[in-house]
Amino acid sequence: MSKADTLKAIRPITVMYRDTLDAEKLEGYVMMLGDYPPAILHKAVIKTIQESEFLPTVAAIRKNADKLNRFVKAEKDELTAQEAWELVRRKASSVGYERGLNELQGNVLTAAKTIWSSFDPQNGKDYNETSCRSQFIKCYEQLTERKAKNDELAYLIKDDGLLLAEKMKNEEERKQIEAGNAQIKMLPNGHLIETVKEERKPVNLNEILDNADISESGKALLRQAIGR
Repeated sequence: MSKADTLKAIRPITVMYRDTLDAEKLEGYVMMLGDYPPAILHKAVIKTIQESEFLPTVAAIRKNADKLNRFVKAEKDELTAQEAWELVRRKASSVGYERGLNELQGNVLTAAKTIWSSFDPQNGKDYNETSCRSQFIKCYEQLTERKAKNDELAYLIKDDGLLLAEKMKNEEERKQIEAGNAQIKMLPNGHLIETVKEERKPVNLNEILDNADISESGKALLRQAIGR
């Protein structure tokens, strides 16, 4: 939104904290909050003021704005770790060990894969639910936290074409490396990194001979020697 719209949306801050909010700091608030719809930002500012004893931070306002944004867009909340575990247990019991994973998705599926072998009927009495639950919840919470951080970063660069292009390039390189198309490269500082193998063009010997600074008879002899 425009600078004027952002200033209007955060006006309650300028009124309530006039003595502590100088022009330079206000400019910072405008710059770092200008990516929200005016109505969402205005409500978030009011809510954050109600929750704060002092001048609300940009981070606190953005946190409330994100919550309001998700609510207005009717986005589905992530399952809690306990809810996710109950879903996994239910699928393992009702659908069964062989097909249960097919009923899961996202972070629930990724975390479930780490403990799914425990539901194998052949394990018999070896199944330890407390241990499985603990391992699953720890993994699921880590995955959920990572996703939240990645979503924040994705939001930051969503309008930056250069960064988006660089991200896509790096993702493609990672896919190539994971597919086995990798090589080890040494950096100037001596550190070793894994990079995508460079595609080499086939050597065109005829073209090299045509451009070589030797006599035509010499070229003819070389062509004869290499079967060209």
